[in-house]
Amino acid sequence: MNAGAPDIRYDPDTDSGGALPSLPRLGIGSPRGVVSSALHPWRATPMGALSAILPQGRGSLDPVGRLIDAVCPRGAWAAHPQTWIVAMDYDSGRRTAFGSDGAPHTGLRDAVMASCAIPGWYAPVRVGGRRFVDGGVCSPTSLDLLAGLELDEVVVLSPLTSLDYDRPTTVAGRLERRFRRLVTRQLIGEVKKVAATGTRVTLLGPGAQDLTAIGANLMDPRRRRRVLETSLRTSATALRAARLADAG
Repeated sequence: MNAGAPDIRYDPDTDSGGALPSLPRLGIGSPRGVVSSALHPWRATPMGALSAILPQGRGSLDPVGRLIDAVCPRGAWAAHPQTWIVAMDYDSGRRTAFGSDGAPHTGLRDAVMASCAIPGWYAPVRVGGRRFVDGGVCSPTSLDLLAGLELDEVVVLSPLTSLDYDRPTTVAGRLERRFRRLVTRQLIGEVKKVAATGTRVTLLGPGAQDLTAIGANLMDPRRRRRVLETSLRTSATALRAARLADAG
């Protein structure tokens, strides 16, 4: 290790908790979230409403917190002031972009942990006395938050969506691909919204080869190396194709 380099200790094979979650707590994860979804159905996404019904997860994100602590002092924010980390208020269903104007003040550590708190899998993360979970239940990328910022270009890395599919033979695989298509439809709408403001949007997500490598469970660490090696090939090909399309 180089002198002065951060002491990063994170094992992706074990520190994520494994391929399956711990048994969740009994009962509804967010009774207030259920009520909020019922009273304000136009504000809640289907996944957001479902996440409130799911039991509260028991998984710990402390290893992620320690990883962030290694590169950013506890309580501090990212070096770039425009860093936004998206999570959802578990009890109100409101999406929050930590780091943006009007968002609750917190350090990068808690914001990242909140954004990783998959409902039913990990325990919600408390920020300012409120519980937050993964912002992915509101949007796969929250790309729509960038509409109107007059950006020249946005590059979207979206592992939950795909424009090219494989043909899995397992029931779990087919269900995952069906869910993926629904999420992709939402993202395409967000891409159009941002592109309509004059911003160039480059979207990069798993294709058929990547999906075969991933399988049905994105949380399975045993496939990590295979997914990485496949993505190094497919991503380079996709970016070359995008550049050629722009040149044409």
